[in-house]
Amino acid sequence: MCILGKCLRPHWWLILAALIFAGISQLLNLIDPLIFENIIHD
Repeated sequence: MCILGKCLRPHWWLILAALIFAGISQLLNLIDPLIFENIIHD
């Protein structure tokens, strides 16, 4: 595990950005059906 930590330490910002974008993607996937439901019913 120590070797992996040494390899990934310089790229911590890239890992953080990937996690943030993954979280945003999941939120949009949950909100998308609600938006289309409102569009179709109106």
